[in-house]
Amino acid sequence: MTRTLNSLSNKGIVFYDNQARTVFKDALSTYIEHRMLYREFHAENGSAPQHWGIPNRVLSGSPEHLVFLYFTTLVTLRAESDAVFRQMVGLWQERQEFFQESVVSMEEKEIEETLRRIGYINPSQLAPRWKKCAQTLFQDLDGNPLRVFGGHQSIDAVMVAFKGQGKNRLPGYGPKLLSLLALFYRELGAIGDVDGAFPVDLHVQRICITTGIITGAGIVDSVTAVAEPLRREISRICAQERMDPLALSHALWFLGAKLCVQCDKSATELLCPVHTHCSGGVASTRIYHKKGRWDLGNPDRKPKGPQLAFDVEFALRLLSQRVRKQRE
Repeated sequence: MTRTLNSLSNKGIVFYDNQARTVFKDALSTYIEHRMLYREFHAENGSAPQHWGIPNRVLSGSPEHLVFLYFTTLVTLRAESDAVFRQMVGLWQERQEFFQESVVSMEEKEIEETLRRIGYINPSQLAPRWKKCAQTLFQDLDGNPLRVFGGHQSIDAVMVAFKGQGKNRLPGYGPKLLSLLALFYRELGAIGDVDGAFPVDLHVQRICITTGIITGAGIVDSVTAVAEPLRREISRICAQERMDPLALSHALWFLGAKLCVQCDKSATELLCPVHTHCSGGVASTRIYHKKGRWDLGNPDRKPKGPQLAFDVEFALRLLSQRVRKQRE
């Protein structure tokens, strides 16, 4: 079964439904069973940045933690998640007022200069977004970010409520980041399921390209042509197959962030739950990072390198060493 996903540039992207179900089932079952890659990298091991990236003396799931995640999620767009959480923890320790109502009266220039000094990407763009989202949180939502999802059963409904009719009360937030925030809060038990909440980031998009879930030609916008259609299709499949979107999101994020980026360097066949479906190597992200687009006609995949590991344990140690070096 195939479905054609149309982009604003009128370049059709074909979505292979059966392939998607097969790839997602293989990844999810391996994740649930803690096999291969997921023996080392798993939510239950505290491996994701939202698990270890919590400021000192802030309790997981506390009101302060919920606010911390609200602002942290805002700045994860096209950024490396581990680095963002480290930076945000540092910002909390240094300038906690950035996460409090007093930031609303702060000059945008001060916000921008602080974000630039800490090392954020595009601080001039982020500063007004930070201030407006702070205004929405503290003035409209009584400082409770859970109210973003209160009374709204779907991501689409949240988008209408906060960004519809010419309004933009949550600048920087779109379906992807709202999905990510919803899953963060659901993981903490703070809210229930939100329909359509599936963050289709760089890693999910790249996996769908290299495993043949989607095909196309030419340069296409990563949001309108790929991410948004994929979010709807993946959410539909999760509902039909009774897959937990949170668990599947974890499975694909760990796969993309910890293994796909090492695909040409480590023994992927020993660790990758979907290697039999993958064309091999890493789809180029150069245009994605620069312009937010994919060149589906010229994926520029890197060939797989030599298989360096002799067993799963050795492969996991090798991969873990590389991941730790990236964090340092």
